[in-house]
Amino acid sequence: MEKVMQQKTSRIVYLDVLKGVSMLLVIYCHGVLLPYHSVVGNLMMTLAWGAVPCFVMASGAVLHQSRHFTWQKHGKRLGSMYMTLVCWRLLYLVVYRIAGKITGISLWTCIKYLFFLQDYEGVDTGLMWYMIAYLGLMIVYPITYFLFTGGTLGRQITFFIMILSGLTGILFPSVNWLVGQIIHGRELPLQAWNSILTFGNNNNLLFYFLLGAFLLEYQQGVDRKECGRIYRWRLPLSGICLVIGLMGLMFIKYRETGLLIWGDTYLSFGYVRLSTALIAIGLYGVCESLFSDRENLASKIIGEYIGQNTLGIYYLHYILLAVFSWTTCFSWLQFHYFIGMNLIKTFAVAFVCYVVVGLVSRVPLIRKMAS
Repeated sequence: MEKVMQQKTSRIVYLDVLKGVSMLLVIYCHGVLLPYHSVVGNLMMTLAWGAVPCFVMASGAVLHQSRHFTWQKHGKRLGSMYMTLVCWRLLYLVVYRIAGKITGISLWTCIKYLFFLQDYEGVDTGLMWYMIAYLGLMIVYPITYFLFTGGTLGRQITFFIMILSGLTGILFPSVNWLVGQIIHGRELPLQAWNSILTFGNNNNLLFYFLLGAFLLEYQQGVDRKECGRIYRWRLPLSGICLVIGLMGLMFIKYRETGLLIWGDTYLSFGYVRLSTALIAIGLYGVCESLFSDRENLASKIIGEYIGQNTLGIYYLHYILLAVFSWTTCFSWLQFHYFIGMNLIKTFAVAFVCYVVVGLVSRVPLIRKMAS
């Protein structure tokens, strides 16, 4: 069934659903309208930490399954990604300037902001860290692709790189935190190992990028063999993994802030936590279990409408929420919202972004900004 469905759509449905769910979680955690004392809100905000790793896993899965690689195509992809990033940064700058949030800006400062990706005070481009990091992943992608598709030895080397990336980007920081909790004020000097084993500034994202490739390969291999006792238990195991990760990350926030409620407080360094990895793996497994062998209304709405348009929605939702936060309506909502308000905001913003992205994708000169 899955093979038939993939032939019809030329896409892997559950990966689109995974990206769609992740996109909704990203919107949920920006422009937050949650009651201060909400425990459920804190749970959802904790779950949202798994969104970016899931994005990376889905991308790694698809890219490493590609049957053809050409340097010309890859070069065009890199150039397109970079120029798309520049164009969105320009749009952010223009919007903030029109809104009067910034005054004059020199030509050299503008060049540094646009082309050298330097932050400019007054323009909130915080979410673009991911696109910059993803651009870095795409630069090393040819190496991992040729290794991954290069037979047994290449797979072993790729797996070795993934493990080292997971050690330096996730496990070492998590062990450091745990040791600090057990022995107050003490940490293991694992940063020195990071300088030896490093694969860049975003080792944790490289881990997820390669993990996605191996998870999809395993899933397809099990389908071909029609066996795998553990694979048949993938949904409950994924659910357990997700719950353990959520509880672990909420415990970390409680230890650091004393809060089990939302409390208008974000967890620090969420992407380097082992619990976040468990959340991401759990989300991946749940989506794969529920949507790999059938297509329904949920997969169509979340996967096709949102999951296949994540790039444009990712860039657009943040600036829309910024503009909304400058309105009187937002100021009023900050004092009159309820637990469901943030959920309403999430779906409303996702719908508006989907419509705008659909319109933009029809305009030849700017369609790359949306896809």
